[in-house]
Amino acid sequence: MSNMKLLILEDSRDDAALIQATLKRAGLHFIIKVVAERDGFIDALDSFVPEFILSDHSLPGFSSTQALAIAREKLPHVPFILVTGTVSEEFAANIIKSGADDYILKDRLKRLPVAIGAALKQRRVEKEKEDVVAKLIQSEEKYRTIFLKSPLPKWIYDFETLRFLDVNEAAIHHYGYTQEEFLSMTIKDIRSAKDIELLLNDLTKIPGDPDIRQGAWKHLKKNGELIIVETTAHSIDYNNMKARMVVINDITAKIKAEQQKEFDSNNLKALINNTNDLMWSVDKDLKLMTFNDSFNKTIELMSGKPLTKGRDILSTQFTEDQLVRYKTYYGRALSGETFTIIDHFVSQVEVWAEISFYPIRQGDAVIGTACFSRDITERKKAEEELRKSNERFKYATQATSDIIWEQNFETKEYLVHEGKEKLFGFNKILNWQLGLDGKSIVEEDRRRVRKSFLEARKDPACELWQDEYSVHTPDNTILHLINHAILFRNEQGKAIRAIGAITDITEKKKLEAELFEQQRKEQSKITATALEAQEKERHAIGMELHDNVNQILVGTKLLLSMVKTDPEKNKNLVNSCMDNIQSAVDENRKIAHTLVSPDFEANILADQIFNLTDNMLKKAAIDIHIDTASLREESLNDDQKLAVYRIAQEQCTNIIKYAKASVVNISLSTANDLFRMIIADDGIGMETGKKTKGIGLRNINGRLSIFNGTANINTAPGKGFSLEITIPLKK
Repeated sequence: MSNMKLLILEDSRDDAALIQATLKRAGLHFIIKVVAERDGFIDALDSFVPEFILSDHSLPGFSSTQALAIAREKLPHVPFILVTGTVSEEFAANIIKSGADDYILKDRLKRLPVAIGAALKQRRVEKEKEDVVAKLIQSEEKYRTIFLKSPLPKWIYDFETLRFLDVNEAAIHHYGYTQEEFLSMTIKDIRSAKDIELLLNDLTKIPGDPDIRQGAWKHLKKNGELIIVETTAHSIDYNNMKARMVVINDITAKIKAEQQKEFDSNNLKALINNTNDLMWSVDKDLKLMTFNDSFNKTIELMSGKPLTKGRDILSTQFTEDQLVRYKTYYGRALSGETFTIIDHFVSQVEVWAEISFYPIRQGDAVIGTACFSRDITERKKAEEELRKSNERFKYATQATSDIIWEQNFETKEYLVHEGKEKLFGFNKILNWQLGLDGKSIVEEDRRRVRKSFLEARKDPACELWQDEYSVHTPDNTILHLINHAILFRNEQGKAIRAIGAITDITEKKKLEAELFEQQRKEQSKITATALEAQEKERHAIGMELHDNVNQILVGTKLLLSMVKTDPEKNKNLVNSCMDNIQSAVDENRKIAHTLVSPDFEANILADQIFNLTDNMLKKAAIDIHIDTASLREESLNDDQKLAVYRIAQEQCTNIIKYAKASVVNISLSTANDLFRMIIADDGIGMETGKKTKGIGLRNINGRLSIFNGTANINTAPGKGFSLEITIPLKK
């Protein structure tokens, strides 16, 4: 403060000298001018242009209040301190409000140098702030940029109406109102109802306070959130309106953090003492400094002695091995090392613990060790179980020929465990990410399978997915695969992981195709046989009609024509015509009986067989023996009965045509869920395996195949012919 101009307004030379001596003793050196009345004071303000003013209160025809008003008008930024004998506290407060920087009682001048320093500093700060504001106002473009783009919310409001005049982008973003909404509001609209009165009371203080004011307030955002802010405000001229510019600093998070810090501090001890983890610290001599309740209870339980501060920590160890190891651990921590160990204790129960050691530092020196121990017994058990489970999984995957894969949808990690090499014999057969990448899967399956898997992932209710598809191999062959997957989901139902198995079903598909082709050929053979049988039946019917019925009817027609020519002469021929017609009727009945399905509700199977053999074999002079004693006919359904009847009918026809037999034995039986029929004749027989020209045996096999039945033949030349059929019965 050397060479600063100091103006002293004082009518007492002694007091003026005392002030100067006080400043000199404090090491303050000024260029000083002393005046004692109004005119000299005004002249000194203009000509001397002081940088600091000290004023007595009472002067001849002049007072400090008037001097302050004049000084503020001419030199508004020059510090002004009242130095007086005595004033009331009310007066002192008023003059400070009027713009004085301080007041000093003459009997306490020792405080004057300090007050001068403080006033200069305050005025310098205010001057700097005012200079910044002035520069901003001078440049409109710079002002708009700084105002609008400031990271802190800012606004300008009309001091008279309290309406918002302008807001920056940060305010719009932070408070949630649009610019149009802000400009239709007042600063009262961002306060809660109970804070509006506080705001209005504060606004009345602005004219008497320093221009730049700071404060803490509660504001409301558009969404109703209450925030705590620090405001810095000053007056400006805005389009010839008296206005205030306000800068907002949201300190809500800071306040909450401080409150949380205080809460944490107040509750830290409770938290430490309510955890199951053990916490303790020792000094460099390994003496206990602090410990929580869990540590105290554990040591007391294991040793039978409660802990006290200052106790040697090594005395809490229980074996010689522990004593040696922990002495080393504490030594490592005291040398500055931070580390964690896993230790195993066996007392009344087996316990695993994870113990961390941290050096406690004071500056560069390590003065102790902080220790934290957590019981990880359950974790170790789980790890051991997981190890065993992984081992079992490994053995299982090695034992299977399937490809076992695993995919994490969140990390995009894809693993193939086993099976690829074993299944196909080489390593790089295709991209095993389900073959759904579009490169390996065959085109006709690609879109369908990919869609199927993605839909399964999106469906919260889907736990299992499987699909069949084909892929190309590098050697241009086709593999048929079936892919099974289990989907694991989080609590929200989102699929986060999948484990699956890919099975090669190429051989299975090949066998299925071969079986299908075999069945198709067999069915074609059966169809052909049925058609051939139908043609045979048509031919037989035609022959019967031509050879028997037609011949009888032709003869009858000739006889009737003779009767017609000479009725009187040929009356005796009418009886012959009637006999012929009866023969034709009998022949038609015989044909119908052969072709129409028997009625098993009216006549049981055994009776139908008796009737069949009577009508066919007996008329051919063949002796018949039928055994049905072991037959449980209710075990057969009508379709099976009809098949048995037609087979018997077919074989009777074959016997009449080819066997030259004199005796036929027939047996029908049911036993052990199996129906058996044997038709044996004593005819000429045939060579085993020799093909026949007829279709009778093919018809028999065709009918049996429907019921999974079988037919066996036992024959030899001159040894007769035996047909045995079996049909499995359902329980």
